[in-house]
Amino acid sequence: LNNTDAFVNASVSAPTSSVFSVDGNSNASTTHIAYCWSEVAGFSKFGSYSGTGSAVTVTTGFKPRYILVRSTSSGRDWLVWDAARGPSGGALQPNTSNTAYSDSTYNGISFNSDGFTIMTGGSTPNMSAAGETYIYAAFADRPGNNWDVNNLVAEAAGLSTANQGFNAVTYSGNSGTQSISSLNFQPDFVWIKNRNGGHNHMLFDVVRGAGADLQSNSTASEGAAGSNDLTSFDSNGFSLGSNNAVNQSGRTYVGWAWKAGGAAVSNTDGTIASQVSANTTYGFS
Repeated sequence: LNNTDAFVNASVSAPTSSVFSVDGNSNASTTHIAYCWSEVAGFSKFGSYSGTGSAVTVTTGFKPRYILVRSTSSGRDWLVWDAARGPSGGALQPNTSNTAYSDSTYNGISFNSDGFTIMTGGSTPNMSAAGETYIYAAFADRPGNNWDVNNLVAEAAGLSTANQGFNAVTYSGNSGTQSISSLNFQPDFVWIKNRNGGHNHMLFDVVRGAGADLQSNSTASEGAAGSNDLTSFDSNGFSLGSNNAVNQSGRTYVGWAWKAGGAAVSNTDGTIASQVSANTTYGFS
């Protein structure tokens, strides 16, 4: 996520139902973390579309809460939109520490009842350029088309309609400590970005432990766990210390939170032993 390079074929095997492969460039002497999703009907969708130079509508089968888009054809930014900030909140770029792009700079977006539309009108039509291919990942906070609590897709998949697999939240910093307690689940992966300042994207997960951060826009190694970042994963959210990247007074933030499987357990599938926290219902580990 930390650069704008176009797609490169790494010549690795496709993932199976239980393992994925890495290429020979992965350093065997270092520790790695992987965030893995599988598609769940009515909750998540991963796919591609072709740019046309004009508006493009993508059908997901549900109203998205979070959308990640990237061109595979050329060196363009990754872009994230979410319904917590709304379409007017602009796109954030996981490969940079920048504040959100406005719709006048990049294409705008609309969240539809069954997908999303990449709009035209930006000075740089990065997400619908003619002749380019784009990949996307989309998540609903409540499973099912239109967030309908009686939706048969959600019921058939055994999913809760109380946004228990993913949610996006916004909050204001206070330069002290605070708990974000608006989730209906205890998150296991939280991705935080300052919206109105140039702080790094901060990624925290239960496998490495609260406070140990990684940054999607940087190649820096893991930040040591401390008392000033994300300090705990709570039953209905997460708690924060005073680090400016996650809780500075006068700054606003967005947090994207996923539910995995709680405390990590040992996994011996594949050729490398690992520590895994998995949520098979919502397709995330």
